[in-house]
Amino acid sequence: MLVEGIQAVMAADTGLQSILGTPTTRSDKSTGLFPTQAPDEVPEPWIVYSQVSGSPLQEAYAGTGRLFTSRWRLSCYGSSYKQAKQLARALKACLVGIQGPISILVSNVPTVAAQVEGSWLRLELDEAEPMLKGTVFVTHIDVMINYIDTDA
Repeated sequence: MLVEGIQAVMAADTGLQSILGTPTTRSDKSTGLFPTQAPDEVPEPWIVYSQVSGSPLQEAYAGTGRLFTSRWRLSCYGSSYKQAKQLARALKACLVGIQGPISILVSNVPTVAAQVEGSWLRLELDEAEPMLKGTVFVTHIDVMINYIDTDA
């Protein structure tokens, strides 16, 4: 599945790891990558990702083809505006322009999760969110990905 492949690509990216840390260096023992919503009291920085739209690119009377497009919102949270922007820059370097097979581990065997035909930046937006213990800064990135899912 594409979502598992995107998670694997982000988790393995050294540019993101240099900012987010790794499960061995983060106090919450996570990758700092969370689908849909981060847990309460997560240490900064972190990324929340979710699919906001998706549709087939091939339709005919015979049915729907295998090529799809989807749009993903990836929100980069940091303790400062600079940290959120640095994380967003690393995320764009990781995801924008990827092409080819992306793999995941299934029973410790590398398996192609999706064949990415292209990915493009569609939006970048900055925000500050007040929280109980101060303000967290966020840069939202929207990425469009065209792919063929392998249903791994």
